[in-house]
Amino acid sequence: MVQLPKGTGSLSETAVDQLACTVAVARLRQDPALGSAQVTVEQPGGRLAGRSSDDCPTGADDSTGDIGKSTGGHTAGG
Repeated sequence: MVQLPKGTGSLSETAVDQLACTVAVARLRQDPALGSAQVTVEQPGGRLAGRSSDDCPTGADDSTGDIGKSTGGHTAGG
């Protein structure tokens, strides 16, 4: 579960999807044997959004061609 700090504004569906997929992919990289990961994003006010890694883009059929593709082991901000 990802809990956003109090005072955080409401996230758009796209932002929730991005956050959940980022966490799901990171979890699967830690433990590939899982096969899939479930992520719940809790926003202030108790608003919950659940996502599965099965619903995240892989890059194979993505219209942008970049989402979900390997970046050579580098992640944003690191």
